[in-house]
Amino acid sequence: MSRMLLSPVVRTEGVAMPDGSRAEIHIHHGRGGYAGVLVYPSGHELPMSFGVGPEPRTPAEALRRAKKFLAAVGTRGRSAKVTVDTTVYRRNHGAEPRGFGNWLFVIGGRSYEYSDDPALYRPAGTHGALRGGRVGLPYSEAKKHAIAEARRRGASVVGVGP
Repeated sequence: MSRMLLSPVVRTEGVAMPDGSRAEIHIHHGRGGYAGVLVYPSGHELPMSFGVGPEPRTPAEALRRAKKFLAAVGTRGRSAKVTVDTTVYRRNHGAEPRGFGNWLFVIGGRSYEYSDDPALYRPAGTHGALRGGRVGLPYSEAKKHAIAEARRRGASVVGVGP
């Protein structure tokens, strides 16, 4: 059971990862339609993008598009291009991310919180300090640091957490 999304899981399928390990794809159905989460054996979760185009209409279509996403992630290290996926954030907040805050990004199945901390990123669950009366970093600045971290780790997709 994934913890990232509270909507019910309507389909689960085990998949082989590019490194030979196993993981599960959980397809959720909520108010906004279908969403996918890749759940690693360690418990880490990665929100999955269904790409550009109309939202999937069936669990089978959502699973097929989630596998396509997984194949794209499996090519990491071959391309310097990093895609920022805001699907989970948009589902939870109803809008694109913007403004100041402590931003949660999922990079390679691990969650990172970006704030005005001197280290700029750290494991999720820690708190940032005030910056001129505002908490955290502007989204654009935090996103730059998340993309740089993704490139350093060889990931091709960065998810913006809820």
